[in-house]
Amino acid sequence: MSRKKITRALVSVSDKTGIVELARELNGHGIDIIASDGTAALLRDAEIPVRTVTEVTGAPEILDGKVKTLHPAIHGAILADPTNSAHLAELTAVAPIDLVVVNLYPVDGFDIGGPALIRAAAKNADHVSVLTHVNQYQELIASLPAGTTLEMRHKWALNALVLTAEYDLALARERGRKLRYGENPHQAGTLIVRDSQRKSGVAGAEVLQGKEMSYNNYLDVDIAWQSSSMEFHLELLLQTLSQTLIALPLHLILFLHLGESLPSQTK
Repeated sequence: MSRKKITRALVSVSDKTGIVELARELNGHGIDIIASDGTAALLRDAEIPVRTVTEVTGAPEILDGKVKTLHPAIHGAILADPTNSAHLAELTAVAPIDLVVVNLYPVDGFDIGGPALIRAAAKNADHVSVLTHVNQYQELIASLPAGTTLEMRHKWALNALVLTAEYDLALARERGRKLRYGENPHQAGTLIVRDSQRKSGVAGAEVLQGKEMSYNNYLDVDIAWQSSSMEFHLELLLQTLSQTLIALPLHLILFLHLGESLPSQTK
């Protein structure tokens, strides 16, 4: 199984647990480290050599840090195919980045740059490792002498994509309709409705009176709604079938009614 040694890492973490120890290992293996300004400050305090994203791109962080890694030089270095000479020729600010270490702000921080970095690294998992949790650091450290395997990189990419999917759902829950409770009284619940569902079905219905709906209320009403819809469509089907049968020969009607298969006709 072919292995890929890491040469350059991008580090931008909200939860900085274990990041100094990881960066020290990366530096010990001669790996070039680029970090967002806040992470870089921590690493420099620990006397670990690091370049900031600002130093690499020439573009300082803006909007109180809301925009720091969203830059073509950074994303190009993550997405580039290192075996493609045309890709390499387009990277002028920084050579390919083959390790991305990112974790996300809490949901109330509404992380933008972090998910973008994670998705870029996951898209290029054939060449890039992406770590999103401190519990992955030791596995990476153990792989540094020989290099990461394709299986490891794809496993980390899958974990990263699940993380961003769950993060997006958490953001949606913050903006959805709060239910009285979830599946059980001690659980929270949120109703998230797509625009296409607002004018049809239970999810888009308006509660005219009574208590706020719970998860189980919606589930029960939806089952009733689906059942009534099925009965309506079945009735419509039977009406159509009865009209069709009028035009059928008598022997076909009898076979359909009795549920028998039609006799085969051979010559």
